[in-house]
Amino acid sequence: MKSEINNYIHKFIQNEKSNFVAVLFHGTGGDENSLVNLAMASLPKMNILSLRGKVKENGMNRFFRRVEEGIFDMNDLFFRTDEIYNFIKSAKETYSFNDKRLIALGYSNGANIITSILFKYPQIFAAAILLRPMLPFQPTEKINLNNKPILILSSPYDEIIPTTLTLKLINMLNSFNSYLTIQWMESGHALTYQDVKEIRAWFNALDWE
Repeated sequence: MKSEINNYIHKFIQNEKSNFVAVLFHGTGGDENSLVNLAMASLPKMNILSLRGKVKENGMNRFFRRVEEGIFDMNDLFFRTDEIYNFIKSAKETYSFNDKRLIALGYSNGANIITSILFKYPQIFAAAILLRPMLPFQPTEKINLNNKPILILSSPYDEIIPTTLTLKLINMLNSFNSYLTIQWMESGHALTYQDVKEIRAWFNALDWE
């Protein structure tokens, strides 16, 4: 298991006083630094574990391959889903946060890999924040997310993600018994400070025991 920690270039920022770890997944072309400032502003004082996707597309980092825009290599998606799950288990041991709650935060391609992880390993994250996501695939079995808090921040003006594909994800997560919050942003695909404010307000409103 220890060897799994070397599977992904990553950054870990520790705060021993926090009961949470924000696990970050960048969008296409990002890296392990891309979402750190957003996470620190919207989820302050958390531990942070930020991954760099291993797949290259025209020199840009991604978390799984795609055949073309909006069409994914499903074999690679499922392989990377398992690989990231094993990496996170190893990271929990390496950085001693087995007792922490993990909050997944992903943007675009990063949001889609989080969704895939949730569908196969619904217990790994205590909550998830999906920025400009879409439904990556149609699960063959019904999944019970046990009222897991999930925030979706999407935009009807997104020039990359069709609204129909986001609505499919919303319908699927509702059918899987998630505690879903949806906000429609004015910004299109780009992230803005409004995303920070929405994430912070959503997280602070959750009733953590």
